[in-house]
Amino acid sequence: MLDFLFTKTPLFYFIQSIWRDEAFTYLLTKESISTIFYFSSKDFTPPLYTLLLKFWIWIFGSSEIAMRSLSLLFYIVSAYFFYLFLVKIIKIKTIWKYLYMGLFLLNPMLHYFAFEARTYSLLFLITIMSFYFLLSKKYKAYLISISIGLFTHYFMFLVITSQIIYILISEKKPIKIVKRMAIPFLVFLPWFIFVLKENNLINEPFWINSVSKDHLKLIPGILYSGYETGFYYLNDVARNLNLTIFSYLFSGIFLFYRGKIKNKKIFYLLLLWALLPALVTLAVSNIKPVFLSRYLIISTTGLLLLLVFINEHLSKFVKYILFSILLLQTFNYTSIQVENRNKAPY
Repeated sequence: MLDFLFTKTPLFYFIQSIWRDEAFTYLLTKESISTIFYFSSKDFTPPLYTLLLKFWIWIFGSSEIAMRSLSLLFYIVSAYFFYLFLVKIIKIKTIWKYLYMGLFLLNPMLHYFAFEARTYSLLFLITIMSFYFLLSKKYKAYLISISIGLFTHYFMFLVITSQIIYILISEKKPIKIVKRMAIPFLVFLPWFIFVLKENNLINEPFWINSVSKDHLKLIPGILYSGYETGFYYLNDVARNLNLTIFSYLFSGIFLFYRGKIKNKKIFYLLLLWALLPALVTLAVSNIKPVFLSRYLIISTTGLLLLLVFINEHLSKFVKYILFSILLLQTFNYTSIQVENRNKAPY
């Protein structure tokens, strides 16, 4: 049984040897805090996760499982917030909330990075927390969460951009809320100035490749699955998954124009959350390639919640059919990924 769990399920990622990026993070945790700040300014990731991991290693040790347990903890907490979203925001009271939780727990993008000693698990936790607090009108908690997010990954700016657009089009007193959002940016400003002094961000070379036209067709599948072009064995699976997601989105948009979606505010928010970061990233990539699926993990939960929201507005027959297709495709993708996506040992 244990052999099956640690070879044929996502727990397999837990026990693999750390790979290059994880090794870089681990070696950085061995340095002083000032050195962590310096080298983080040269990386594409702010220092918060490395500082948290340094403290975590001091308590639990530096084995692969010990280090990755921090990301797993973030993943578990994010599952709790996903459940809150289903129950309190989308207001699902039936057994379907547990079925949708299954989609979250099986999602190949989320659970892959739940077992990696990098910042991405923390990033999608902060993202879903910030959206939940915003919709719950818990503005103090919201401001704290986006402040933490800015020190977690620079793509948090895209999350905040989506939220500002939502606030401007939906809130009665949007300017008052937006003004309060200046506080997290003021807190982040010293770090931003330090990074600018240490780097020439525009002219420095970057290792991410340009996005091809074929790649563009896979955007919804990439956001949902975490598909990266380097893993060529996933090509057919990603294309099929992409078609499934397009079916959901098309159904949702059709229903929206038919006026059957009751809470259009939530629909707009989830649409912004799911798609705006990818669209902005694609636009920027025409100047400097920055499109990488793991960076867009900020949109994965938003896309999943958008699919859930749309599914809740379908007829029972279509609802069951489309949910079953997505569940089967997700399970299929996950199984192939576990079998083939090995971390290159450091």
